[in-house]
Amino acid sequence: MTKKLFTLLMLGLLAGGLSAAQTIPGIDSATTNAVRLFQVPGGGVDNLHFTVWDTIEVPGVGTDTVELRGSYTIRRHEPTTRQWQTAEMDIEMVQMNVAGTSGVLGNVQVSLNGTNVGHVFATETPTSEKDCQVAGSVQIHLQDLGLTVFNKERVPLSHGITHIPPIGQGGSSPEVRIALYDVNHPDGAPVAFLRKVRTQIGGYIH
Repeated sequence: MTKKLFTLLMLGLLAGGLSAAQTIPGIDSATTNAVRLFQVPGGGVDNLHFTVWDTIEVPGVGTDTVELRGSYTIRRHEPTTRQWQTAEMDIEMVQMNVAGTSGVLGNVQVSLNGTNVGHVFATETPTSEKDCQVAGSVQIHLQDLGLTVFNKERVPLSHGITHIPPIGQGGSSPEVRIALYDVNHPDGAPVAFLRKVRTQIGGYIH
């Protein structure tokens, strides 16, 4: 389900009487007791399915957007309040492993390069999206090219969310050209570039 479709569906259900205490459409029954619209849970750890679309440029080889599937783990710190409108919280992405195949770049695997930190911000109303921002640092293994690269400049990721964890929702970076360096020559010139990142958060890993 796309973010736009989800938002339209959610607004329609709210107009029809869905309260903030009710559950999210499209989420499996094992998750319904844990995830609620516009409700703020306490701190915790979420192990979730995760899909990423990375646009990677390798000079002399080409540029491609590759779909990567796998999982990630988010640690949520305690929120400042339990009210959706005013609550803020720090988050940490402590694990991510996704993989896929590109017709241009071959097999691609992506993991974190250290813990990625982020923040969930206060919002304008009790029923509006919160902005969740994460500064991404990753290691990308381009197996068929015999190359593993990492970024020094963090990738700015932004997600608009209506529930925590934001299962079924996603986010993206702006259009960027972030330099990627060979792990074997970290002080050398960039050997690749990350052009854009899109994400989609899946359900709990049971």
